[in-house]
Amino acid sequence: MPEHLLRVCLEYQRTCAASLGSNSYNAYKDPNPPVLFKMVEPLTALQEKVRTFLDEWPDHPGLLKILEIIASLLAMPLSAPLSKVLLGLQLLAGKAQTLQENDSKFFLKDHLPPIFMLLSSWQRLELECWPILLEEVQGKYETNAAKLWFPLRALLSKSCDIPMNDDLSIIKSIEEFVQTSNLGEFKTRLHLLLAFHGEFSDGSSVGVYLSTPVKKIQNILYNMFGYYMQFLSLVLRQIEVSKESVEKELKDQVKLYRWDQDPYSLASIENFKRTRQKIFKLLQRFNDILKKPVITLLNEEATARKVPCWLDPEISESQFPVDTEKLSERFLWYNKWKSQASLSLQTLLHANDTAVPKMKESVYAVVHNMDHQQDEAELNDRD
Repeated sequence: MPEHLLRVCLEYQRTCAASLGSNSYNAYKDPNPPVLFKMVEPLTALQEKVRTFLDEWPDHPGLLKILEIIASLLAMPLSAPLSKVLLGLQLLAGKAQTLQENDSKFFLKDHLPPIFMLLSSWQRLELECWPILLEEVQGKYETNAAKLWFPLRALLSKSCDIPMNDDLSIIKSIEEFVQTSNLGEFKTRLHLLLAFHGEFSDGSSVGVYLSTPVKKIQNILYNMFGYYMQFLSLVLRQIEVSKESVEKELKDQVKLYRWDQDPYSLASIENFKRTRQKIFKLLQRFNDILKKPVITLLNEEATARKVPCWLDPEISESQFPVDTEKLSERFLWYNKWKSQASLSLQTLLHANDTAVPKMKESVYAVVHNMDHQQDEAELNDRD
C-alpha cells in the first residue's frame, strides 16, 4: 500500500471510524466529526442574529458572552470528544434562554429550537454509551494487572539465585502477589502466573533453563496457579452479580430520562445533569466492588462455608472455571492435586474442629505438600 494511502486510512480510523460502532463509542474520549459538524449551521445563524443586536446595543455583556461561547465552540477541533463540546453547548443554550426571558427586545426564539434539539440528541447519545463506560471500568483493572508483568519477572529472575532450601521465601512472595490482588485484577494476575510457568516450561524443554532453582520456581508457579485457580469462579461470579445489578439500575436511569425530558427547555439540561451524576455514582459503585481485596472475599467464603467451595460435595464440578474432564485428560497434575488438597484440608480440620484455618496457612500446607510430593516426570510429560 502506498505510504500516503496508509496515512489517509490511519487518519480516517482516528477521526471518523469511532463514530460508526455505537457499541464501542465512548462520548468522553472518542471523536465524532459527523455529529459535531451538525452544530455549525445553527450556531452560525445564532451568531449572525446576535451580531445584528450588537449593532444596536454595542458592548452588551450578555450578547458579548454569547458570541464568545459561539466562537469557542466553532473553534473546537473535530477530534474533540462529544462530552466536551456538549458542556459548551449547554452553557450557550442557558445564556441565550436567560437573555431572552429577561429582556424581550432580544428575540431569539426562532434560533434556539434547533440548538435545543441538537442538545437533546447529544445528551441521549452520551447517556447511551454507558455500557462501554462499564467495560472500561473493568478494563482499567485488567490493564493495571498486566503492568505487573515487569515486577513479577524481576522477582522470578531474582529468585533463580535463591538456594534450593530457601523455597519458602519464593512461595511467600508469589502468594503475596496473588493475595494482594483486588477482584478486578485477580484473573489477570493468575494469567501472569500461568504465562511465566509456560515460559519456564518451554525454556526447560529447549535447554534455555536448566538450573535446579528454575525447576523449583516452575513447580511453585504450577502449584500456586493450580491452587488459586479454584477461586476464579467465585471471584468472577461476584463480579458478574454486581455488574448485573449496576447494569439494571443504569438502564432504568436512561429510560427514566427519556420519559421525563422536555427537549425545548432548560429543565431538560438540568434533568440530564442529574441523570449523568447518578450514572457516575453507579459506575463508582462498580469500581468500588472491583477494588475490594480478593483475600477479603476468600476469607468471607471460608468463614461462611467452613469448607472451600471447590471441595464442597454439594457443588457440582460443572461450576468449575474450566472443563474438568479435559483438565483430567490433558494434565496429570489435576487428579493428584485435588486429592492432595482434600487430604490437606482434612488434616487441618482434624487439627482444629471449630474452624478452618486462615487462608494463608492453608496455602502453605497445600502448596508445600504438593511441591515436595509431585513427580517431576509427570510434570514434564503433560501436553
